[in-house]
Amino acid sequence: MTERRHASRAEWERIRARGRARFLLWNGVMARGVPMAIATVLLIQAFQGELGMGMLVSRGFHARLLGALLLFSAGGALSAFARWKSLELRFQEESGAGDAS
Repeated sequence: MTERRHASRAEWERIRARGRARFLLWNGVMARGVPMAIATVLLIQAFQGELGMGMLVSRGFHARLLGALLLFSAGGALSAFARWKSLELRFQEESGAGDAS
């Protein structure tokens, strides 16, 4: 079960070969930031009683959505960057690359 929760070395090598920028974009911004921004703005709209098709043309909705997209995308990218660094460190330690002086 532990192996399924953590990236294997082979899986990490495939991810790493695609590059850090792609990892940050897809795992941070697209997988975390954008969905959280949309969910948050929809919840705010619902709590304000403004959830409906009319919100799509509302200036306030657009401003909230843009702000949330920027904020949550940045947070998602930072989270993905931390994950990238964690995986880099883990696999460097496992291979003994950190032992050479």
